[in-house]
Amino acid sequence: MECPYCKKEMSEGYIHNGRQPIHWIPDGAKPAMLAYNIAKGGVNLCHLPTGPAIINGYSAEAYYCADCKVVLAKTET
Repeated sequence: MECPYCKKEMSEGYIHNGRQPIHWIPDGAKPAMLAYNIAKGGVNLCHLPTGPAIINGYSAEAYYCADCKVVLAKTET
């Protein structure tokens, strides 16, 4: 993937989280109290199938630009 800022190639990788879905939370909102729930106004990141989330946790594909210090990840919506 090309970095939208410097146009160089980004490194492919992923963001991993324990037992709660990976999601973006808007500024001022709080994380959900219960595991497996999304915060109000939150947006799920695309989930990589790594087996049962209850065992393996959640992972989302992400790209990193070392020059710009930017991480990009797609959302489900």
